[in-house]
Amino acid sequence: MSRAQLYPVPTVSEPFKKIAIDLIGELPKTKTGYKYVLTLIDYATRYPEAIPLKTTHSRVIAEALISVFSRVGLPNEIVSEQGSNLFGQLMRQLYELLGISHIKTSVYHPEAN
Repeated sequence: MSRAQLYPVPTVSEPFKKIAIDLIGELPKTKTGYKYVLTLIDYATRYPEAIPLKTTHSRVIAEALISVFSRVGLPNEIVSEQGSNLFGQLMRQLYELLGISHIKTSVYHPEAN
């Protein structure tokens, strides 16, 4: 049996050019009404960011991402699972408008990030 050829995995050296996003929750509601957390991890530096959310509607996620992008700049690529709130029509339009490539991973397989 022959083995498949191994290929090098491209590394990312420039901060915030490739990020992974995911949602955590539903968590116990805080006094201010937050029940979810949008997590963001930069591939180059492994810098994490956690943004509290009251809902996981695409509009709320898009607003949170735009807030992050206004501070750190636009990524070239975003890696996320295929959940409708991370991959729905609104999110696809946002990625297209901002020139961001969206890489989809398997649902319930965080190791792919």
